[in-house]
Amino acid sequence: MAAVRFARERGLPISVRGGGHNVAGHAVGSGAVMVDLSAMRNVRVDPQGRRAWVEGGATWHSIRRQVDALHGVARLHLEGAEHDAVNIEWTRSFWQRMKPHSDQGRIYLNFAGVGEEGDDLVRRSFGANFDRLTQIKKKYDPDNQFRFNQNIPPRE
Repeated sequence: MAAVRFARERGLPISVRGGGHNVAGHAVGSGAVMVDLSAMRNVRVDPQGRRAWVEGGATWHSIRRQVDALHGVARLHLEGAEHDAVNIEWTRSFWQRMKPHSDQGRIYLNFAGVGEEGDDLVRRSFGANFDRLTQIKKKYDPDNQFRFNQNIPPRE
């Protein structure tokens, strides 16, 4: 909260660094205060409640370890182009296992690709939660200081 207060008092925008997903640097704002969540990587999955609690610095690898443990899968993290087919197959299989637990199979919005930017993509990715999130944004960030990456604007 100290970083947020510091930025707010000085009228500075705020960038949040999560698990390092945005290697292109689009989440980093020029002149912004950076809040680094990368050390917050805990993941807890409740399969009966069909919920997961994921800290802001977690990566898909962190989530994958938890889900695999629930399914009794032991897996190595394979890096390198020679393992692309195995990794792609794992990702597709993971999505099929997670789909019943998602909200109608909506997209996961991390970083939009070329031609995917815009309010429509953000609205579709958050689905029914979008309006609720704009209300929260208006309450806690009315000046839109957290505005980098895929922005949820404060409700007017």
